[in-house]
Amino acid sequence: MEGCCDVSRGLKRTVFLIVAVAVVAGVVLAARWLGRSPAESGATGASPSSPDVTAVSPVVLWNQMFVGNSEQEFNGVAVFPDSGVVAVGETYSASGDLPMVSAAGVDSLATAPDAAVARFAPDGGIMWARAYGGNGKDYFSSVAVGADGSIFVVGWTGSTDGDFPVTRGDPPGSDSNAVIAKLTPLGDIVWEKTFGGRVVSFESVAWSPDGGVVVAGFTSGLNNDFPVTGASSGSWYGLLVKFSDDGVLEWWKTVDEVEGSLSSVVVAANGDIVAVGSTAQNSSHSDGGYGDGDAMVARFSGGGQLIRVNLYGGSGEDVFNSVVMATDGGIVAGGFTESTDGDFPMTHVPAGSRDGVVAHVGADGALIWGNTYGGNYGTTLYGLAPTPDGNVVAVGWMWGPFWGTASKQFGGAIKISNTGEVMWMTGLGGDVSFSFNAVAVTPTGAEVIAGSQWVPNDSPSDSSSTDGIVGALIVAMAN
Repeated sequence: MEGCCDVSRGLKRTVFLIVAVAVVAGVVLAARWLGRSPAESGATGASPSSPDVTAVSPVVLWNQMFVGNSEQEFNGVAVFPDSGVVAVGETYSASGDLPMVSAAGVDSLATAPDAAVARFAPDGGIMWARAYGGNGKDYFSSVAVGADGSIFVVGWTGSTDGDFPVTRGDPPGSDSNAVIAKLTPLGDIVWEKTFGGRVVSFESVAWSPDGGVVVAGFTSGLNNDFPVTGASSGSWYGLLVKFSDDGVLEWWKTVDEVEGSLSSVVVAANGDIVAVGSTAQNSSHSDGGYGDGDAMVARFSGGGQLIRVNLYGGSGEDVFNSVVMATDGGIVAGGFTESTDGDFPMTHVPAGSRDGVVAHVGADGALIWGNTYGGNYGTTLYGLAPTPDGNVVAVGWMWGPFWGTASKQFGGAIKISNTGEVMWMTGLGGDVSFSFNAVAVTPTGAEVIAGSQWVPNDSPSDSSSTDGIVGALIVAMAN
């Protein structure tokens, strides 16, 4: 398989992530939006030539919270040309705002979620919300909007009945099967496909300008629909699949030069397809690899030919979770590092924890810059989105302590310029925990963030939880 694996050691900057605390409307909680200057927060590592980093209190345009008797969460988000929004994820709840298809009790609330989709008007009003699934685990990880407003969703399923019944596995449904579906703008299923056997997962979907969608994920390569020659038990390999608009599988490719997985995909203006992810621990590669798993960028032609694979990292674990195109034809990727050396060594937390990472990689695979972000207990960046002014917004989570809440998880958002400078940062947290899992930017420049919030349980007698539950959260804000 054609490939090139040289890794450039590029410019590295580090900036302390200042998380502001916030209140989420929809459920009134003891939390608040605050801004702190870098000096107040002890920011370190910023270049002397960098503009002042601004911690902002954003203007919340709208927000929605989905709460039931068990966990609900949004994992992916996409926008429509009219600034409407669609979010996807999962629900374990038999009641409330987003009940499971099997709310009558077919599923076990403790182990088997249903996939969930919600669509919002440009002003944040809920147009519709519904669950999809069957008698097993169903989950959506990513969403894309087609040119005609169709909605494409991907994830995995273990159900043998319902909306996405699987027939592969021994017995069927015993291993996770990948699922892709096309929905109408009203949420009705146009077509659905499942793929499996032994472990196949679709993690990310992107609309392709030539029609249809490109999907990234992973395959075990054994006894399934996407085999890998020489695959061994316990191995995973990055997977890229192209579907037509009407659901025809046009081609598929595996990254079998190195064990690992692909977690996010984007299509370039020239038709190239770029996917990011990570390698397996101590995975062999022609350049030797770097440590406990490295961040990976795989670039393909529009027809699926692998152009190159590049690895980045150090002696610890390094992962890219999300990718967007850069203005120079390269990409910007976000994730985390647990390395204290290499391409983007963490500087904010003790060894064994992690810093968030954002990196700019050129079209030739060279690392142009790589920044780390962190706090005292660890940071992970999950989502990226390009902004109309040519920059990016990154979102994720960070653990305290902040304002006396060492045990809480904060959702954080950072706007980063195309030269790597932090333009502003903000967050949501305080007396409760939050996670920001995905972000999209509307044509008008608003940031729409999807994730979850821990909601305290006001009724300890409720058997679903004695402490609280997780609700699906979506927030649109302007800065």
